[in-house]
Amino acid sequence: MQWRRKRQVEFFENLCHLSKVGFDLENSLQMLQVLLNLPVKDMANIMADLTAGKTFAAVMTPYVRSEIVQQLDFAIIHGRLTLLLQELGARERIRLAQFSKLRQILLYPMVLMILLFILIVGYLTVLLPEFRQAGMNLSTLNLRLNTCWIITGCALPIISCSLSFWWFTKQQWAIRMRLLMRCPILGPLLRLSIEYYISLQLGLLISSGVQLATIVERIRQNSQNELLSYIGDKAWQALSNGEDIRDFVLSVDLLPKECALLFNLGHTQQQIGENFQILASRKFELLNERIKKYLTLIQPICFAIIGLIVIGLYYLTLVPMYKNMGGIVS
Repeated sequence: MQWRRKRQVEFFENLCHLSKVGFDLENSLQMLQVLLNLPVKDMANIMADLTAGKTFAAVMTPYVRSEIVQQLDFAIIHGRLTLLLQELGARERIRLAQFSKLRQILLYPMVLMILLFILIVGYLTVLLPEFRQAGMNLSTLNLRLNTCWIITGCALPIISCSLSFWWFTKQQWAIRMRLLMRCPILGPLLRLSIEYYISLQLGLLISSGVQLATIVERIRQNSQNELLSYIGDKAWQALSNGEDIRDFVLSVDLLPKECALLFNLGHTQQQIGENFQILASRKFELLNERIKKYLTLIQPICFAIIGLIVIGLYYLTLVPMYKNMGGIVS
């Protein structure tokens, strides 16, 4: 069973700290079981799998997110596990804070939506029958609450979304990614996430001395990750055709365009790797800023939707009353 997000964050933060002070992986894991009160069964399985010769990424697969497993898998090549753990801990801590903030932001609107739903049900089951018994003119109201129109109005969006989702799932992976990247809010976040992930892994791999051909071959073999498999196939074709790396980077939409510049600066492999890590840090900062910006918009949008529903309820309630009063005066 996958661990809770908070436990994953604490696990990688503490594992990084223990690795820095000189603990090996086995002793670090034994220490973490005591420090974090990790499940005994989970830790026993992890230790047994490590003893059997499985990689750290493989033994952590049931307990952490697949994205983390894929990054740990590359540590086999670049061997910079401590640096990767530090990056994972810091990044996951920020994401945990963002997730907590999102829950706090949505809590109040969700409570209002629940109350509003109760109000609508009460209106339809209590007030509406009272209006009819009082002999109010409900022709306008009945027009708006016609059952057929309600069913049609609810069914059309559901059917449209279902058909769109079915069509989307039938498309090739590259086409799906291009469509997602054109979405107003999701697109920029997805692009920054991909660019951060690629820049971080390239930085760790290149700075550790791994040759570009080895990186491409390893990426091609990672069939579990469609992103890496797609980029690996494209890169292998470019290398086989003798294509310039700058032209290759510019031709693939999913790669950070800054990569073309970093590869052409004439720096050593170590410097190129460090520049990629700097680029990864910048991409993550931009991603974090963009998420914060969107988080500030969620609550006003929710309140605007709630406000429109409340105004609609007032309209449906007051119009029949005013019409009835007009009939009495005349």
